[in-house]
Amino acid sequence: MLETTNDITFVTPIMITLMLSKWIGDLFNISLYDLHVELLCMPFVESKPSGNMFAMNAENVMAAPVQMVTARCTVAEVTRLLTSCKHNGFPVVTETAPNKFIGTILRNQLIVMLKKRAFGGKAMDKLRFDDFSTTLSSKAAPFDAAKDVLAADGGAILDLRPIMNPVPITVQRECPLSRVFTLFRSLGMRHLVVTDDTNEVVGIISRKEIMSSFDQDLF
Repeated sequence: MLETTNDITFVTPIMITLMLSKWIGDLFNISLYDLHVELLCMPFVESKPSGNMFAMNAENVMAAPVQMVTARCTVAEVTRLLTSCKHNGFPVVTETAPNKFIGTILRNQLIVMLKKRAFGGKAMDKLRFDDFSTTLSSKAAPFDAAKDVLAADGGAILDLRPIMNPVPITVQRECPLSRVFTLFRSLGMRHLVVTDDTNEVVGIISRKEIMSSFDQDLF
């Protein structure tokens, strides 16, 4: 309006009008930007943890039991896992009991291995580095195109060890939730595995467990 009128005398009434409009709007609704974050179901993490997080531990919000996959598993087992849930990542555990936590693998990585038929002998020769590259538009890959693999190769072995992340960040169940919040906020993590003192998986935490309730402005 100042550029349109080219009159600086309108600065004061315009500022007063904007301030009053914001104060009145804040009495009835959260801000427009926060409202769209809620409508789009974005797992937004605020800059600071809420007060009640300082009295809670990781085990208070973690999801359990956890969908896991062994380091060497069959195509049928992976297919069954991917069709039974929509999780983005899975803990990888040892094949023999007790199943110790040894890494994590993403849903898209498993789908790529199935599509490329990267199992059996010389499995890694069928994969390239850019098969797992991500872009700003990367989303969950559709799994329907990989289901035909099960019919002929359901018993084939998938070795996840060359593909999985062998050194993911983990916390124990007694870890303060405020520290968990800091990890998600500072490192941009999507999920965090919770283990016990014997390194067995007891739960998993995603951004949705610590995201804002949107009952107040985020900024």
